[in-house]
Order: sequence, then C-alpha cells, then structure tokens
Amino acid sequence: MLIQTKAQYYSSVGTIYCKPGCYTAFLGRHTWQLTHAPREASGDCMLSHADLETIFSPDWSWREEEGKLFIIVNDLEIQIGDKESLVSVRSKDKPETCQKDMKTPAGRFDGEWFLPMKGFFKEVLGNHFAYSDPYYMISDTLEEIDRKKAWLYMDIILSGRKTYGDFYETFWYEETQRIVPYRLYIPTTYREGTPSKLIVGLHGANSDHNAIFERSNGKLARLAEERGYIILAVNGLYYRSFYGYCYPTSGGVNSRNIKGNEENPLMLTDVQLKERWLSQNCIMATIDTVMKNYAIDKEKIFMMGNSMGGAGTIWLAGQNPGMFRAISPSGGNVSPRYFQVESLGDTPVLFVVGTEDDFGAYHQDDAAEEFVKRGSNYTMCYVGGGNHSFAWSYALNQVFDFFDKQ
Repeated sequence: MLIQTKAQYYSSVGTIYCKPGCYTAFLGRHTWQLTHAPREASGDCMLSHADLETIFSPDWSWREEEGKLFIIVNDLEIQIGDKESLVSVRSKDKPETCQKDMKTPAGRFDGEWFLPMKGFFKEVLGNHFAYSDPYYMISDTLEEIDRKKAWLYMDIILSGRKTYGDFYETFWYEETQRIVPYRLYIPTTYREGTPSKLIVGLHGANSDHNAIFERSNGKLARLAEERGYIILAVNGLYYRSFYGYCYPTSGGVNSRNIKGNEENPLMLTDVQLKERWLSQNCIMATIDTVMKNYAIDKEKIFMMGNSMGGAGTIWLAGQNPGMFRAISPSGGNVSPRYFQVESLGDTPVLFVVGTEDDFGAYHQDDAAEEFVKRGSNYTMCYVGGGNHSFAWSYALNQVFDFFDKQ
C-alpha cells in the first residue's frame, strides 16, 4: 500500500494512475472520479491535496498553519510550502527533521493545494513512479508496472466504448469514510432500462473481491454471459469480517474457539464487533450502489460465496428476509446453534461442499440436517474430490441451473 492504514482491510490503494486534465483516476484497475483535474508540471503530474485526502481516507491526516501544509502519513509529518520543492520531514519517534527535494514545487491553484505525484510519493515516501504518455503512475511495487496491459485497459475505459465484460468500480462508503472497490461482469445482453438478473458473490477470508473470478478460471463469467446474469463481486472491507456474522461457524477454525458466553462466544472485542457490523452494512451499500447504476430485477437477486463467504451468504440472507431469490453458500456455514434458521423463510438454499474439504464435509452434513429439521428449503450439492477453496467452482453449472429454476 502507498500509505499505511490503521486498520487491516481487504483492499488498500497500492497504485494510482492518472492523466492530466482527466477527472477519472485509476486505483489499480478501479475507477474513481476526482474532484479536481490533475495538472502537468515539469515532467510531473500534480494531484489536488483534497483528492489525495479522499483516496487515502481515513488514514491521511493534515493541517494548515501560517501558509504551510502539514501532512501526517506513515508516522511522518511532512511540511510543505507553497511554490516550494524542498519539504521538511520529521518522524513520529524522532524530534530532528530532514529535508527532501520533490524536484517539482507544490502549489496552490484556485485556492487548492496540489502536490507532485512523483515528487511526493517517490522522492519523499520512496514509492515507484512510471510514465507512459499520457499516463502517470505511482505504485508501492514494481510488479504493478505492466504498462501495456494497464495502459490499454485505461484507454478502453476512458473512451467510453466499453459497455460489457469486466468492470472495476468503487464507491464512497460514508460510514467508514473510505473508498471501497468492487468488481462487475456485465453480459453483452444487458440493456439500459431492461432489468437484469444479479448474482452477488462473497469472497473467502484470505482473498478479495477478485477471487470468485480468478478461482473459477473464467467459468463464472462465461456462465454469466451465456445465461444473462450480472455478477457483482463485493469486498469484505475489514479482514476476516465474516460479513457481519459474529458467531462460530459449522466446522472450521473458529468452531473450536468457543470461549465466551452465548452472546459473544468468540470473545470479539468492541472494535471487532464494530468492524463486522460495518462490513455487513458495506455489502448492502455496495448492492445499493450497483442497483442505482444498473437496471436490476429486484425479484431476481441471488447470492453465493465460499468459506467465510459461505457463512456470510447465509447470514446476509437471514438479515435481509426476502431480498435474495435463492442462495448458494459453499465451504463455510453458520452454526445452527447461534443462527436463527427460521429467518431464511422459504429462501431456496443450495449448499456446495467438496468431499475433501479440509474443514470437514461432515460438519456441513450435520448443519444441513438441522436446517432441514427447522424448516429451511435446503439442498446439499457434493463435489467429488473437491477441496475447500475450489469445490464451488466445479459446481457452477449446478449453481446456475439452481438459480435459473427459481
């Protein structure tokens, strides 16, 4: 990441691409709309301080004193003057200051501070910089510098001619004051104004919103294209947030970590409880954002997810009765001991599990029995030889068939 974060997120900004005069910036591949157009100056690209504060919120602190701008990031206090390239840098733990040269002066334009991308992020913070006309890039790693692939993608997006396929988008999540990414697949059959079916995908604990596309080796997008679904891959926001579920799972590591009382069996801290609640709300805010931007059939919204995403799928369906036409969790499940099974109503559930799932398919057998006993419309789908991470991808045909029938 370019800026250290106080919390552990599933996605942080590690790369920024921008084009002078263009209000669309790319955070990695994800688009974000700037409030001020970047400016070109002395072989560098000037980004407004207001936009940088938003991009790195809530971890970018600053103040202004006597015409100087003070930025606090990465445990450093950086003092910047108007029309000056030399900046003073002081570490949080050391009283002495040192000077670094941004090469290109910072400055005010129309009352707004602008900072040089290369000067600030490379010369002061030690990140990487690249330029290929007309794009400027800063990154925390050289691995992100794939000019041909990235530049071609940005050209296509900025042309406005891409209307189907993969889209990497973002939205502002007010409750955490943070930009949240998500990924979409839009089929070629989609037409504005004509409601489309939507599948919401939840990733597992050790991945991010790209995982459901990458681990299916393209099959998820191919089936979505063939059957006319939009795919929304959401981001879990905080690490191991379980999309709001705060109880032991049915099998898995935390099913053996029950040390607290019935209300808080995992002994989650107040911070962890809040992060899980914020993550749950973030998923619903992501869905709301997509429904505002695309024509979605409210009667044909489905959800699927693996591992942590499996437990999250059942939890969110229970928290939002009637919202999802059907769900297909896999690999991870809530515990019927703590989850109110009746909250699912008659929502059809297809639970996918691999016979070689390390967390034990038999745990899911026990859970299924209890779900059915308590009135859930619950069906098991077994994948012979399937493991914890990939069994769901081998059953995608069955999952789409299941959704199609609803």
